[in-house]
Amino acid sequence: MEIDSHAGGALRRSLARRLLSKAVRGCELKQPMRSHKSKRLRAAAVCVAVMAIAAMGFPGCGSGAPGATPTPGPSVAVAPTPTNALPPTPSPPIPSPTDVPVRHCTLTITISPSGAGIVTNPGTDLVAGTEAVLTAFPSTGYAFDYWAGDTSGTSISTVVTMESNRSVTAHFVPNSVRSIQVTPSTASIQTRRTSLFKAMATYSDGSTADLTNSVTWGSSSPSVATVAPGGQAMGLSAGRVIIRATLGPVRGWASLTVTPS
Repeated sequence: MEIDSHAGGALRRSLARRLLSKAVRGCELKQPMRSHKSKRLRAAAVCVAVMAIAAMGFPGCGSGAPGATPTPGPSVAVAPTPTNALPPTPSPPIPSPTDVPVRHCTLTITISPSGAGIVTNPGTDLVAGTEAVLTAFPSTGYAFDYWAGDTSGTSISTVVTMESNRSVTAHFVPNSVRSIQVTPSTASIQTRRTSLFKAMATYSDGSTADLTNSVTWGSSSPSVATVAPGGQAMGLSAGRVIIRATLGPVRGWASLTVTPS
């Protein structure tokens, strides 16, 4: 910041007028104006004052020339006012994701009975909040039955949310035959003619299989019609019989009508 040059010029002009006025008054006080000597003294005082004014940058006696532009005075720099403000307090560092501890949970899976199947899963040591998808697959001769523990249901797949340590049991049962369907369900033949029947089994896991050659076949009236292994029935006399297919405690049946040829 510098003092304005116009304000500096006005200050110098005011000082010059005061200096000139004092010089003239001093001469008048020392000597009356009527004497020739006093006139010379006054003139000398005026010249001295004018030289002083010229030295301050105004035109007049000495080195200053008439009409010359006054030399601006030196600039005065104003130093900034120091402050006592404390430096800003640095913010605490923001932890990166690697600095945050990760909580893990344990997933325990049990197969019942042992060896009856397997369960696929994303692992046993999981990050908290993970949704673990479990799928049960029975071994040969078994069927999946239900889930127990920290989940439930009879579907082969289930979801376990790992909010804490979890324990799940997959229960399996022997894959037994639930039902047998004999086809065709009704048939009609003449005597000395044959009809072929088939036996389709449905297991406890929902699967099916053709057990035509595995079941035991029988007729409710062998005098009307007989049935041989493999499901082939023959009409012997007019009448109506029930054709049975048996596997253990499970049975299936169909109706056969024999008419005269």
